[in-house]
Amino acid sequence: MAEPVGKSGAEGGGSEGPGGEKRPRRTQAERTAESDRRLLRAALKLIGERGYQATSLAAIGEEAGYSRGLVNERFGSKTGLLWVLVKQMVRVWNEQGRALCDAFLDEAERLNA
Repeated sequence: MAEPVGKSGAEGGGSEGPGGEKRPRRTQAERTAESDRRLLRAALKLIGERGYQATSLAAIGEEAGYSRGLVNERFGSKTGLLWVLVKQMVRVWNEQGRALCDAFLDEAERLNA
């Protein structure tokens, strides 16, 4: 049975934090980004532990606290999810590589000055 809409439901306008303070309601984009982060984190963890073939969308959804349907809706398939994971890992690797290279060049300039 659905809960009635009230102060704790859709009309509440936010939720209370640990100290009882009101937190502003998150936007749909913020909620989507958070669920995507949780799904990708769960996928990375499970694929690392079990391997790609042995990891199901249902297991990823369960690990992240969502349904298999949400994983499928967001990424289209397990292959689509893997593709997003790989692109993010390459992006992070490139950013870290650039930062490391910049630090190396800065140090080389300092030593040659």
